Amino acid sequence: MPPDEYENRTDSVLHWKKTHQLGRFDPNAPTIEQQKVTGIEREIEERGTTYLAPSTGFADV
Repeated sequence: MPPDEYENRTDSVLHWKKTHQLGRFDPNAPTIEQQKVTGIEREIEERGTTYLAPSTGFADV
């Protein structure tokens, strides 16, 4: 099916997504650049996270 014909159909997922403003049709959806920046910021925050293991009690013997 040609893309133009699919875009004009009213019984398609594309039409449903346009009607409900989902995915790329969502006016409030973040851009690809914003998603990348958010991912990088999250990665930087996680790098600084350390985990302190609980005491094993071996040194108390």
